[in-house]
Amino acid sequence: MSNPVESSQTVSPEPPLPLRVLRRLGLLRGLFREAAANRPVEPLELYSMEGCPACRRVRRTLTELEIDFLHRSSPRGGTTNRAELARRGGKMQVPYLIDPNSGAEMYESREIVRYLREHYGAA
Repeated sequence: MSNPVESSQTVSPEPPLPLRVLRRLGLLRGLFREAAANRPVEPLELYSMEGCPACRRVRRTLTELEIDFLHRSSPRGGTTNRAELARRGGKMQVPYLIDPNSGAEMYESREIVRYLREHYGAA
C-alpha cells in the first residue's frame, strides 16, 4: 500500500472509521488530499475574517478540495466588503459563500462545508 503523503491519488470517499475520527479531530490535516472531482468553472467567493474559527473551517475545506476562491476580507470595522456583504446576504455575518456556478449563496460554516463536499468533493 502506498504512503498517503507521497501519493498524488485522492483518498476514497469512505475511509475506515478510525481515519474518519482522526480526520474529524483534525489530527490528519494535510496528510490527505481531496481534490475536487467536479471543478467549478468560475471561482467561488467567500466573505470571511481572520480569527474566526467558522471562517477558518470553510477556508480549510476550500483549500483541501483545491477549489479556487476569491477571499473578501470582512473584518469588524471594515467598510467596503462589509457593506457589500450586507447588501448581498441581508445581514452582517461571516462566513458567507457565493457560488456563481450554481447561484447558491449561504451563511453557516457547517452548511457551507456540507455544500462544498456534496458539489465539489472527491468522487
